[in-house]
Amino acid sequence: MIRIYGSHLCPDCINCKLSLDRNLIPYEFRDVSDNIRYLHDFRKRRDTLPLFDHAKKIHDIGLPTLIFDDGTRTRDWEGYLKKKGLPCHYDGERKKNACSLDKKGC
Repeated sequence: MIRIYGSHLCPDCINCKLSLDRNLIPYEFRDVSDNIRYLHDFRKRRDTLPLFDHAKKIHDIGLPTLIFDDGTRTRDWEGYLKKKGLPCHYDGERKKNACSLDKKGC
């Protein structure tokens, strides 16, 4: 099962969850906005893994982050779905919104 670190406040995380739901892909969502332990776990990874170097450089948070059963991680939920031949889904106005200034992520 996929574990996702994200936030219910993050438009990209909402779209990620919506897409996984509509494609019937099971996941566990760890909301860093609601649970301090999840925030701590996420920050520990964010502060030490090269996956987040670009996010840190442009002052993004790095959400959503998907972690798979084999331990691999990605921030590119859209790319993950496209590789599986599955469509991405977007929640109305949240399609164009994102948390970062460049509107490309959170």
